[in-house]
Amino acid sequence: MSRASSKLLYVEILKVIAGVQKHLAGQTLVLAGTTITAEDFVTELNGVTSQLTGVENARQAWLAQSKALDDTLSATYNPRIAALHAYVVSRFGASGADLVDFGMKPRQPRKRTGEEIVATAEKAVATRTARHTLGPRAKKAIHGTVAPTPAAPEPAAPTPAAPPPAAPDAKR
Repeated sequence: MSRASSKLLYVEILKVIAGVQKHLAGQTLVLAGTTITAEDFVTELNGVTSQLTGVENARQAWLAQSKALDDTLSATYNPRIAALHAYVVSRFGASGADLVDFGMKPRQPRKRTGEEIVATAEKAVATRTARHTLGPRAKKAIHGTVAPTPAAPEPAAPTPAAPPPAAPDAKR
């Protein structure tokens, strides 16, 4: 048998036990060069199933304890250690040798090679070009111009009013 999960192995063994009890009960079997009765073989397999059950119970207990530990760490321990780290850094400095006494490492600046620096700069230039972004000096050089708006057509001059009717001549 290949090693499968304990649940699958347990089910497989139960099927083997059922098959042996149904078809081979009372017989003597020669398995792997040894002689064994069917009843002794079933007893042996029952021992294996009880071991599997014990292993699975221990695994479940371990999982429960592990989860309880994780809950305790995330709820209590981790926040307090983070707060202590902040306190120690504020009191002794980020690069203080006293951090080592608390089991904490001082911050080390990241060491970059010249190739990394050049690659980063080239990538930044390429990104700015692709996005058409400008720096402060380039922005100062750009001045917007307002396109002249077409002049609104002047309203037509008011047409002179018709001359008032002439008064009747008295000489006529």
